[in-house]
Amino acid sequence: MELSAHRRNALSPRERRLSWHRPVGLLSLLAGVVVVLSGCAAPRLSPDEVLDGPQTAEARSAAISRVEQWPVGLSVPGVSLVARRTYTTCLEGQNNWKVKDGYRLQCKAHSSVFFGWDGDYTVGRNTMLQAMASICVLASSGDVPDGSPGDTVTLFGPNYSCTPDLNGHSLILSGRATTVLVTPESWLTSFDDQRSVSGPDDAALLAKLKTRRWLFAVDVSSVFFQDQP
Repeated sequence: MELSAHRRNALSPRERRLSWHRPVGLLSLLAGVVVVLSGCAAPRLSPDEVLDGPQTAEARSAAISRVEQWPVGLSVPGVSLVARRTYTTCLEGQNNWKVKDGYRLQCKAHSSVFFGWDGDYTVGRNTMLQAMASICVLASSGDVPDGSPGDTVTLFGPNYSCTPDLNGHSLILSGRATTVLVTPESWLTSFDDQRSVSGPDDAALLAKLKTRRWLFAVDVSSVFFQDQP
C-alpha cells in the first residue's frame, strides 16, 4: 500500500450525498475515541479548531489511524491498490422543522482508497464486490447498475459498514475519465471545511488512476467529533 506526504487543502462548502467508510493493540483501544460535546456544557469549537486544534488531537489522530489502516489483509486476485488519499472534514448540521441531523458540527477522518484492474470489467467488478463482502457488511442494497462506467459517467456502488467503526461508500469508475475521478462532485459530496492529511494532489492522483482501465473506489470514514445542536 502506498501513502504520500502531508499537505493542507480546503474544498467546497457543505456535504450532501445521494446515498452513500490494523493491527490489534493500542489502536484498537483508541478505536472508540470520539469527542462528543453537549452544546451547553462545553465551548462551541469552530471547524478550524476541531480540524487543527489540540482539543481534538487525540481523537482526530486515532480516527486517521483507523481509516489509513483499512483494508488490512485484503487481497483481491487481478486487482491492485492504485492510490490512497486521506483527509479530515467538518459538516455543520441542519436542525429545523424539515431536517434534523441531530448535531451542530460533525467531523470525520476519511481515506479514499482506489483499487484498479485491466481486462474484463464485469469480472473485476464482481471480484471486488465479493472481496468487499468478505471484510465489510452491506449498509445498503448490494445492487450495482448494469453496464460499465463511461469516461464521464460514475456508477454508485454499495454502502458498507466496516470494522473498526468505519462507514464506507463506493464508486465504480473508468480509468479513462478525467477530473470526474478526483473532484468531490464525483462522490456527490461537499463539506463546510476540509484538511488533506496525506496522499497525492489532484494531478498526481489522476495520473495514478489512469494507469488502470477500471477502478473501484471506496471512501471510508470515522467520526471523531460531534456536538449537540
